[in-house]
Amino acid sequence: MLSRLRMNIDDCIEEYEMLGGEVFGHPRIASIRGPIPAFRDKYDGAQVKRVVERVVSRRLDIPPGEVAYFSSRQSICKTIVVANKQKTVEDGGLINEPPYLFRSYDHYPAVPKNPSERNPGRAHHGEIWQVARATSAAPTYFTPITINNRKFGDGGFGTNNPAWEVIWEVTQMTGKRSDLGNIALMVSIGTGMSPVSKFGQGLLGEYYAYFRAAKKLAVDSEKVHDIMTTVTGGTDGRPSYYRFNVKDGLGEMKLDEWKSPSRWLRRKENLTLKRIREKTNNYLELEDVQRDLKKLAKILVENRRKRCKTAIWDIVCLGMQYRCCVEGCPKIHKMRRSARDLRIHLRKAHRLDETNDEDRETIEEIINIGRCPC
Repeated sequence: MLSRLRMNIDDCIEEYEMLGGEVFGHPRIASIRGPIPAFRDKYDGAQVKRVVERVVSRRLDIPPGEVAYFSSRQSICKTIVVANKQKTVEDGGLINEPPYLFRSYDHYPAVPKNPSERNPGRAHHGEIWQVARATSAAPTYFTPITINNRKFGDGGFGTNNPAWEVIWEVTQMTGKRSDLGNIALMVSIGTGMSPVSKFGQGLLGEYYAYFRAAKKLAVDSEKVHDIMTTVTGGTDGRPSYYRFNVKDGLGEMKLDEWKSPSRWLRRKENLTLKRIREKTNNYLELEDVQRDLKKLAKILVENRRKRCKTAIWDIVCLGMQYRCCVEGCPKIHKMRRSARDLRIHLRKAHRLDETNDEDRETIEEIINIGRCPC
C-alpha cells in the first residue's frame, strides 16, 4: 500500500479497517481451524483476491476488472514483497528455501554471478493481487498460491523480520556488497513481541510441521534485530537504524483475530482495532520510544529537504512526469522527469521567456496541462 499504491499512512489504516473485516469476517465453518474439522484452510483465497482488486482499483483509479501489474516505473518508489517457496515436508519438519523477492523493479544478476542474490532478473510482471496472496498464505489459514509454476506461502512464516533481506538487496543494487554507506536510514516496524507463535493448534498430519516451524518466528525476528543493531549505528559510514515493536498486548494476538461490532454479543465497536490502537498508543508514549521517534523525525526531515532539491523529486515523490503540450511540438510524446526540465524545453524550443508576464502564465498553464501520473 505505502510503496506500490503510493498511499499515505491514514489511507492505509482506513483500507485495513475495511479489508480486515471482509477477509477475516467470513471464515469457513468446516476447515482445519473451524468448528467442523475438515482438511482445508480456514479462509477462501478467492476472497483475498476480490478484496485486493477492489483496493487497487480505488487507489490506482482504474476501472474494475482492468489488470494492475506489480511492476512499476524504475524511477519511483521501489517495492519488495517477501514470500517463501513451499518445500516438501519430511520427517515432521520443513525444508527451508531462501526467501523469494517479488520486485517492482529490475534487479539484474551481478557479474560475476553472486549465489546469495535472491532470484535476480526483471521486475515481477504478475498482478498485484497475486503478490498479496503469495505473501499472505499463512499455513492452515490460506491455501498457497502457484505463480509461474512456483508454489508460494506466507513470507512472514520464514522471514518474519525481513530487515536484513532489505539491507542486502540495497547493497547489491548499488554494486557494493560490503558497503552500507549508501543507506541513510533503516526503519523496521514489528507486529508485536511474543514469546510464543501466533499460529494456534489444529488437526494432525502434515500441518504439524508448520506448527513446529512457527514456534521459531518470534525468536528469529528479534535475532534479526540484534544483527541489525550490530551492523548499523549511524556512525563510521553505517546507516541509522530504528526498530519499533509493541512489547505488550499485540504479539499474542492470533493472526486472524477480528472482533467486529455485534448486536448479538452486545459489542458496539471493533475490539480488535480498539486493542491495537490502545496498545500502540501506550507503546508510543514510552520515554525511550519518544526519544527515538524524535531522532528519526529529524533524520527524515533533513533527508527530505535535501531530496526535494534534486531534479527527480517530482517523479520520485509525487509520481509525476511532464510532457510538452504546445501545438505542433515534435517532442509532444517525450516524457520529462520534472517541471524544471519542461521549463527548459519551453524556453529553448518555443522561445518562451519567464521574465515576461504573459509568457510566464503560458508556461505555468502548459506545465499544469502536461502533468502525467506515472
